[in-house]
Amino acid sequence: MYENKTISVIIPVYNVEDYLLRCVDSVINQSYQNLEIILVDDGSTDASGRMCDAYAAADARIKVIHKANGGLSDARNAGLEIATGDYIGYVDSDDWIVSDMFETMLNACLKYNADVAACRYAMVFEDYEVNDSTDLILPMTKEEALAYMGLKADANDFYIDEKFWQLSKNLRLENSPDAEQKIIDLSAAYHIATGRRDEENKKKEIRDNSKKFLGKTSPEWINHFSYNWYKYLIAIVIVICAVNIIKSVLFGQPECSVVAVGHFTYYGSYMERLYESKGFNNPYISTTDVVVPNEIGEMENIYSEQASSILLDSAENLIITEDVTYKYYYYNYMNMEDTYVYLKDKIPENIYEKLIPVYCSERECQMLSQEYLRQKQMLEELDDPEMYSDTEIMVGLKLEDSELIEKMGYDIFWPDDYSKPNLIFTISAATEDLTESRIMLEYLFQSLA
Repeated sequence: MYENKTISVIIPVYNVEDYLLRCVDSVINQSYQNLEIILVDDGSTDASGRMCDAYAAADARIKVIHKANGGLSDARNAGLEIATGDYIGYVDSDDWIVSDMFETMLNACLKYNADVAACRYAMVFEDYEVNDSTDLILPMTKEEALAYMGLKADANDFYIDEKFWQLSKNLRLENSPDAEQKIIDLSAAYHIATGRRDEENKKKEIRDNSKKFLGKTSPEWINHFSYNWYKYLIAIVIVICAVNIIKSVLFGQPECSVVAVGHFTYYGSYMERLYESKGFNNPYISTTDVVVPNEIGEMENIYSEQASSILLDSAENLIITEDVTYKYYYYNYMNMEDTYVYLKDKIPENIYEKLIPVYCSERECQMLSQEYLRQKQMLEELDDPEMYSDTEIMVGLKLEDSELIEKMGYDIFWPDDYSKPNLIFTISAATEDLTESRIMLEYLFQSLA
């Protein structure tokens, strides 16, 4: 998929404070968002360098290089040295680009298996009033624009491009008073002849007719969240911390915690009431619906992944997960073999018989997690599997009784034909009181009898 291709866009910057905003904004707001944007401040003496730093602080895709003035080529080479993208693009800082330029060029490269893509340009003149002749060009049909350029109605893109470059070159050499206007007219006709105007109008019509929420369409929101997720992660962390602080002030510090991470939801207050009845003050019960890689098309959510990691790191007693998800969080679990033995004489026999020990090895879980990161281009190479132990340990106790799962207040989202409804119970590797955590499991399983 082309969404996995990164384009490194290098923008040399030198004393262009009057033009830089329009330039960088046109790159930031591209329809194709998987960009690495490198601003090379080539020794600017105006506000350009500070503007570059402000952009970098607001957008994680932007990198800034500050260097002594060395000229355009030297600035581009400096950007090239730190570029990590699959493709390289250059934009001059006094120019701006149309919103789908990089998407169009990348699609062309992939479609024709090309290493390089080039595009046309339009010249814009400050304080220039377009006369009536351009108003006659703009309403033209594609066929009329081709005729205006001296081309046949069936001319392909190659001949249109060749004719445009030939005509525009001649006009630039003409150096007549009306040459600038003629170039503008030619550019407008070229825009129509290539079908670009009609494509843009169609896209605009589709967008205008699409449902919007707060001014953005669904694809625009997806792009927005994909490259601003870290801001929402920070907000989630702040909210979680704020809620915990407020609860601590109002109700005191939690005396026990149960963190649930998997493709499910928790409703009601079964566990809160259970542990309060057993003398635990202000039990902390938290659940995150997280979707790990799967073969049935369930969509992953980067925000829930980050939230689940935060919750697991804060887990002090019990962790609940399910058999599709548990392998991705191996290091958060304690070896449950001794706890399984402990529970045998502590809980009703009919409940104990329903508990299925779950085993996995460090190697299996690490390779699974690393392959996931590699597919998301967050990891270049997998570690040598021999680095990790292949000894299987008991990481949890699985319960597959749908009625008991429902009794506790959990609703599993995986389809039954993909994963039989289940919950896996384990103790957090970070627990400071193993005895307390075992007693919590004991109380929970006793309550199900």
